[in-house]
Amino acid sequence: MGKHQKKGEQTPQTGSQPAQSTMSPFLGRKSSSRSETRAPKMADTATRSPSPTGSTASGFSTASAPSDLRTILASLPTKDDLRAMARTLRESQKADMADIKMELHTIGEAQSRLESRLESIEKSHNKMTHRVNDHHKYIYLLRKHMEDLDNRGRRNNLRIRGIPESVTNAELQQTVSSLFNTILGKAPDTPLELNRAHRTLGPPRGEKPRDIVCCVHKYSIKEDILRAMRNTETFKYNDYEVSIYQDLAWLTIQQRRALRPLTTTLRSKHIPYRWGFPFALTARKNDKQFTLKEPDEIDAFCHFLNIPPIDLKDWRDLGYNGEFLDSLDMAQWQCAGRKHRTTPAMTPERAE
Repeated sequence: MGKHQKKGEQTPQTGSQPAQSTMSPFLGRKSSSRSETRAPKMADTATRSPSPTGSTASGFSTASAPSDLRTILASLPTKDDLRAMARTLRESQKADMADIKMELHTIGEAQSRLESRLESIEKSHNKMTHRVNDHHKYIYLLRKHMEDLDNRGRRNNLRIRGIPESVTNAELQQTVSSLFNTILGKAPDTPLELNRAHRTLGPPRGEKPRDIVCCVHKYSIKEDILRAMRNTETFKYNDYEVSIYQDLAWLTIQQRRALRPLTTTLRSKHIPYRWGFPFALTARKNDKQFTLKEPDEIDAFCHFLNIPPIDLKDWRDLGYNGEFLDSLDMAQWQCAGRKHRTTPAMTPERAE
């Protein structure tokens, strides 16, 4: 009973306290407890000593902060300034690009002029090259023709090697006539018609006597003498050895020397051959005859005779007098076309 009486007692309200809010019954004890718990914190913050004027809690002075901030903000560029800067940059870039385009245009015109001049020079060079090659062929054919004419003029001549210089020029014709009769098996004093007989030009070559060139009047007699000497390299006459050859043009002798590796191979393979006029080398194998006339035919000639290929560079240089000139390749400049990017085909997911 006493307890209920204590609860029912109400303390009188003083005029200094505010009237109780009409919302307090709805707030309950939780709101009052929260306010009670927060009270100490608020008290703590309230008890803190206020910062002095012109300073922050961290200790830095804030007296000049507003003025410095205004100065910094005033010094920053405005939108108009940025637009002017962008405009100036664009104008400078346009001017630089215009200069670059002008220089490229000038370079392109100069390059086109150079290409046109180069094309004309290439055409002129190729024409001259073809003309020189044609002259090269004509000179080669003329040399062969002159060589053939020279050999035809010497067709009755014989070259005798081995007669000493003690035989005088007055005794040459009688000595040569006696020599030829001995080779033919006739009496030495048998009459033999010789057009001329003389030694080659130039001084004696040391101990070797100069050759004697004689012209036999009849071609058949000259052939009989060569046929008798074909199987023997030397012939002994009056205690000295004599060799007799067909008198040939200088170019023919040089070409035969250049073909010596080939003729040596033919003799080692027991392949018969003979020289022809105009200059040619004819060989026979398996009842077939093959003729070599040009240096370009050497590979086919060796193939037909079933012998290893032989490099006859000396003969090529002597016959052709060098290689033909090559013409310039007139390849035109071509601009690379722009590669257009193709749009990839849409996948079924994209199509949907």
